[in-house]
Amino acid sequence: MNSKSLEAELLALKHELHQLRGVNHEQGLKIAELLQENNKLARENKNLQKQLIKLQDKLNINSTNSGLPTSKDVYRIERRSKPSSGRSPGGQPDYKYKGYEPGQNSKCSARRNVLLMWN
Repeated sequence: MNSKSLEAELLALKHELHQLRGVNHEQGLKIAELLQENNKLARENKNLQKQLIKLQDKLNINSTNSGLPTSKDVYRIERRSKPSSGRSPGGQPDYKYKGYEPGQNSKCSARRNVLLMWN
């Protein structure tokens, strides 16, 4: 290799080195910017986790485990209906209800008689 080709190669390498330094500087700035954003997001994440814990603590308080009335429950427990037993509703077949007759219960009628005597 002669000196002119070496000088040309040296010049090309210097130019490439200059370009790489510029790219390196830009990437360094980008890294610094990303680190700042990362720190900001980490602080925000920490604050949101604290807020989440407070809200979960509030949700865990309801009328069954505190002095709150049932009307203040945020989430009400939905009651599931019982499955059908397959029986028909109502009383025994062929039973006729005769209704209430005063005097059927001897204690009640005795009390009523005593009260009537005093009045």
